[in-house]
Amino acid sequence: MRAVTQQPDKETSQKEFELVDYLPEHALEILVAGAKEPGLVLDELTEQWARIMGEKGPAVTAMFDGKPVSCAGVWMCWPGVGEQWMVNRFDIGDYHIDPQHAKKWMFDKIDEHKIWRLQAPLRSDFPVGEDYLKWLGFKFEARLENYHTDGTDALMYKIITKKYLPKGD
Repeated sequence: MRAVTQQPDKETSQKEFELVDYLPEHALEILVAGAKEPGLVLDELTEQWARIMGEKGPAVTAMFDGKPVSCAGVWMCWPGVGEQWMVNRFDIGDYHIDPQHAKKWMFDKIDEHKIWRLQAPLRSDFPVGEDYLKWLGFKFEARLENYHTDGTDALMYKIITKKYLPKGD
């Protein structure tokens, strides 16, 4: 899928981004360049994470001028329940990619996989990410103490899609 950037400036006016299937190398390249999210650096654990993320559910990479600038996916925990993940270059805002593309992709995956619970654990020291999750439609659920490998708390956000909830007895 090709799409033009949202508000092109002189540097990006003639360029487009393309959504391609996720490859672990995409996330690794973002981590080497520097991720926007605090605490995300290339180490053995994040390298393993990057390698398995595309195996557990749908995942996509936004490529801009041939380089990955954002990777996202849904880790399918079990049928009907997924965990949203995303990693962005530190300078993702410079690419002026309309966030509606990400929102549409996410809701398409909710429908395609009949996800009734989509959750996203977010670092508590990443307020920009919190604003973005709220914009996507996630609701705050709980604070998870000492969740991340460096001891940082996570804020668990969720989207519940009632039309896909299993019927109770």
